[in-house]
Amino acid sequence: MKSYIVAAARRALGEGTVLDLGCALGNDLARLAAAGLRPLGVDTSSEVLRRADATLGSSVPLIRADGSALPLRNATVDGWRIERFLLHVEDPDQVVAEVARVVRPGGFLAIFEPDYSTFRVDSEVAPAGSLPARLVAVRHPTIGRRLAAMVDRHSFRVDDIVTEASHGYRVDALPVDAARIIGRALPVDAT
Repeated sequence: MKSYIVAAARRALGEGTVLDLGCALGNDLARLAAAGLRPLGVDTSSEVLRRADATLGSSVPLIRADGSALPLRNATVDGWRIERFLLHVEDPDQVVAEVARVVRPGGFLAIFEPDYSTFRVDSEVAPAGSLPARLVAVRHPTIGRRLAAMVDRHSFRVDDIVTEASHGYRVDALPVDAARIIGRALPVDAT
């Protein structure tokens, strides 16, 4: 999915400044820069931004800010990239409104957000062989299915929707303590 977003941004913009909201450690900022775009990273964590800066060698500007109130002027960014971010924020609609304020007219927006109501984790312990990933704690587990309507409300045009089926096959390989979560959700057989 990451390559798809970079290719789509490159196709839409040619060149330009692409803001990566929730940039974390900067892996995708490096990918955007390698594609000839000018990335700008935004995250709320000072520690994450410090680590991103160390990795990127200060070659990419980084801003510590909340996605719902950015310290940027209106229409100053050519494109915007959001991945697995809106599912965590308090008000996704406010973040998309802020995106609409900051992206220039005709700019580009690429969003990748999961719909955890359809994501399942294979399991031998659960009836029917799988556990719903809604056990993973996020604020908006169905944000993926609400994106098209949300961006439309803020005057973005949807050019493409890409769906992806995701399955986790090893509970111990998930990026959360799934065994603890599953243990709380399912009764343990004491016999």
